[in-house]
Amino acid sequence: GRKHIATKDLAPFSSKAPGIESYRDLGYCTGSLRNEATEFTDKDGSKITRYVNVRHYDLVAENSKGFFQFNIKNCPTLNHPDVNDKKRAINGPPLFFQNGEVAEIFVTNKSTEATSVHWHGLELPNGVDGVPGVTQKAIAPNTSFNYRFQLKQDGTYWYHPHTLQEQEARGAFIV
Repeated sequence: GRKHIATKDLAPFSSKAPGIESYRDLGYCTGSLRNEATEFTDKDGSKITRYVNVRHYDLVAENSKGFFQFNIKNCPTLNHPDVNDKKRAINGPPLFFQNGEVAEIFVTNKSTEATSVHWHGLELPNGVDGVPGVTQKAIAPNTSFNYRFQLKQDGTYWYHPHTLQEQEARGAFIV
């Protein structure tokens, strides 16, 4: 027999403001969501299909407004904050996820220097920790890298490059 294990539904957005029902209503991009099936055999020999939500973002590393910045492809709303100072604490777009989802962040480097993305405080496999020369190769200019890991904790974290642009590009990672 075949068993099905479904992932939990996305937690509802709660807001007391009229007309605000989602992060999108506030102008945030929330990535694309798809459901993936994984089959495995249980210890009793039963075939099990497990479904997991995969939230996907296309993140672009580029020089904009005179400094290095991360932007979400096809999401102009918050990509270019009204800031001309690279020392702003958070200048990258926030990435939103639910605990238990698989985070899939496809990074395309359109800048002139190699880069990576390091995820502060997240429990994830070493190969996607974003430290060039230690846990992964740097993402060379005009190339891409797909970060993919399952989220196992709630909270607010942050991401930034672990390269020369480290002090220029930072964004919130919200689970």
